Amino acid sequence: MKISSINKCSSNLVSQMPQKNKTKSLPVTFQGKIINGHYYSDKVYVDAMELGTFGHLTPDLIREEYGFFEYYFTDKVERYVKKVNDCIDDLNIEAKNRLKEKEKKFNQLKGDIQDQLDTINEGQKKKEEKINSFLALDEHKGLGVCQLSKENLDTLLEEVVRPFAESTINKEYDKQVPNGVLISGKDEYNNEKLARELAYQLLKDDFDFCFKKVKYEDDVEDFQIRLNKTKERAFEKYQKQGKKTVIYIPNFDETARTPDHDDYTPSLNRFLKSYFLNCAEQGCMIIASAQNSQDIERPFLINQQRFKVSIKI
Repeated sequence: MKISSINKCSSNLVSQMPQKNKTKSLPVTFQGKIINGHYYSDKVYVDAMELGTFGHLTPDLIREEYGFFEYYFTDKVERYVKKVNDCIDDLNIEAKNRLKEKEKKFNQLKGDIQDQLDTINEGQKKKEEKINSFLALDEHKGLGVCQLSKENLDTLLEEVVRPFAESTINKEYDKQVPNGVLISGKDEYNNEKLARELAYQLLKDDFDFCFKKVKYEDDVEDFQIRLNKTKERAFEKYQKQGKKTVIYIPNFDETARTPDHDDYTPSLNRFLKSYFLNCAEQGCMIIASAQNSQDIERPFLINQQRFKVSIKI
């Protein structure tokens, strides 16, 4: 059905307003409108929209639209003025309600953002607490009993313990965990003590379950089989329980010898060079000890994918 043209605010009404207050008539394409639950005609709505900015409508503003008799002897003008003013009031109420709704949504959004920030901060706090629990020194167990130099202690805490701790929170940090750590010193007893205490610092209560010592005893095939099985079990444990394994290889200078040594075993060295490369991703880390690191074939020492951390005690 074709919509008939509608009334706009009359030219007489607009002409009586000060020049600076004149506005263009609003284009409307409806017949009547419901404002705040009340129905208003097009003309009432348009007049309310145009006059609402300046306050309320008064009879004298529309006197020219009515004849003498209508204006002075009927209530037609008063009724129309009341209708327009009611519409202005309803428009203001709707505007306030929209503002309140926007404020409500804004406050809700602000609250949601604050909740997210609180969650992030709480998560960060728990992360820091867990990392600090790994870094904390115990005078009875772990690195706290090893009487290390400040340089060696800082190296082990920041380059070994911290990334290991972070990887227990997020596996993406596995890439930062060293595949291998080399401890070298003239006293093999002290070497193994440090290896065990470092492992305890990393494993805590899981030490007995997740610390594995695998020693080379002149049988290459047996040694390789034991290492492979240890890594396979470590990977399975890591997949199922999220627990890493520390593999301790003592006397590494007597295992991966330099080519000029009489006991140099090329096949064993090739195996070990490959074995180290993916330990962290497989859920394990190697700690090796040596009395003389110069007796170890150079590729183990210069490639950080094997021994990322090396300290002398």
